Formats: sequence, C-alpha cells, structure tokens
Amino acid sequence: MTIIRLDHSFTRWDELLALILAAFASMNGRIDPPSSALKLTTESLAEKARAEIGHVAIDGEKLIGCLFLHRRPIVSMSASSLSCLRYRARASASGC
Repeated sequence: MTIIRLDHSFTRWDELLALILAAFASMNGRIDPPSSALKLTTESLAEKARAEIGHVAIDGEKLIGCLFLHRRPIVSMSASSLSCLRYRARASASGC
C-alpha cells in the first residue's frame, strides 16, 4: 500500500469520487442531514483537494482510501482542554 498526497498530477478523480460515494452508500437515508459526500462532483472534489490537504491510499493500482484535512485556527479552548494538552505533551516527552 502506498499513500500519496493529492496534487496537480493526480488525475483519477472519477475513481476517487466512486470510492467516497461507495463508502457513504450505507448511510443514504439513515442520517439526517444526508452526508455532504452526496453533493461531491469530480470538479468539487478536485477543488477540495486544492483547498485542503488530501491523501489517497493505493494498493497496487486500486484506490482503497482517502483522507482530507484542513487547518483551522483554534478560536478558544477551555481550561480542561488546555490541561489535557499539557498532560499529553508531558506524557509524550517522557515516552509514555
């Protein structure tokens, strides 16, 4: 399996859209509101990849997964969230 970042050289938008729609097919009619995946087109998917950070997992020649991320500034955090982050940072530094 190989994971690659989506960039201008990626051309398999039809396959990627089919993968996403298949992954969310079992949710059709079960969640309200419906999944935003149903609104995707190959064009909007390519735009999403340009605006966000996208990766695909490929096994041989077959697309088997994808991941989209985008950066958001942290607007506010509660004291308990900050304590949790500090704890995780200490635990990570100590090798836990």
